[in-house]
Amino acid sequence: MSLSRQCSCYHEAGHAVAWVVNGDSLLLVVGHGDARLTSEQEALRNAVLVSHKDDHLAFVNRLLQRRRSAGETIRKGKERSACEECKSTELSDACPACVKVLVDHLCCIFAGGAATALLLRDEHVKSQMSDDLAQINNALQKFLPKDEPQRQELRSRAEQHADSLIRRETTAVRALADQLLVDGVLNGPIAEQIIRRNLRSPTA
Repeated sequence: MSLSRQCSCYHEAGHAVAWVVNGDSLLLVVGHGDARLTSEQEALRNAVLVSHKDDHLAFVNRLLQRRRSAGETIRKGKERSACEECKSTELSDACPACVKVLVDHLCCIFAGGAATALLLRDEHVKSQMSDDLAQINNALQKFLPKDEPQRQELRSRAEQHADSLIRRETTAVRALADQLLVDGVLNGPIAEQIIRRNLRSPTA
């Protein structure tokens, strides 16, 4: 089903606020399908799509997301060096610090659905989270390919974390969503300014 403009904007605002709290940088936030992008914004959006071609599943998921979802949040992840605890440059399921990094990442993906579930209860439907859930399940399968109970435990932790974050940062989510409803699309630095003016949490 297609989402209303308001529902789509709140969904993307949830993602964007969570990514900023996580310490990532926003590049572009597209609020809804009718948003008119400049040529530069469209080029950025397409460049991100092309960057997923080497990862076939991610590329297909991104294509499906564009067809089903009206909005999109594009961000640049913070630089990650070797883990201070386990010294590995790859996430390790045996390292609590690495597990936290993954849970925080999954929280940001859950945050879009959490925003609509908590702030637009009459419009929220679980089907709007299908692309987010596919990303989450794919990440967990790669991290813990043989441990379904642990995958479920981490999924639950991330979902609860997203719910808590959105409840705490309702003001920031509403502020960004309201501006997306007006403008349709926001460049990353502008979206970050709106979020940071309304945040309660310190950012990473």
